Amino acid sequence: MESTTEIAGHAMSTTLGVLSIAQKFSKSAAVVADTITPFVPLMSEISNIVNEIIQLYQTAEHNKRICGSLLSRATSAETAVNNLKIRRFENEDMFRSKEYYKNFQKLVSIISRIKDFIAEVSQIKGLRKFLVAKSIEGEFKELTSEFDGLMRVMNFTMA
Repeated sequence: MESTTEIAGHAMSTTLGVLSIAQKFSKSAAVVADTITPFVPLMSEISNIVNEIIQLYQTAEHNKRICGSLLSRATSAETAVNNLKIRRFENEDMFRSKEYYKNFQKLVSIISRIKDFIAEVSQIKGLRKFLVAKSIEGEFKELTSEFDGLMRVMNFTMA
């Protein structure tokens, strides 16, 4: 039989081991939190812009197909960003990369340009719609090409 002193010693040893593990985990979590911190405002901005795009789409009077196609892209980017945030521990290396941060900034920029484009084309009607059709098509192709390329570079999948 173990004495009370021996049992207390084992309990103390186990407690110290658990505390050591908890401390290491806490330090790891703090490091990951530090690496994701610069991305948080960009993630919020993407979410806000996508919400604005949704509102624009819902009130669009014209060019609904074009607006819908761009809306799908924007929401797929938002979903990818949310998944990245959820899996931040697995993606710590990406959050440390300056290049990845620059690409995140580019993503915010392109989604903002998509929002502006939707705001413009969703209101074009009548004869003006036919007069600017080539311009709309060109800008649409440019936006989608740039967006799709950036999504590939960032390893984001599109639905």
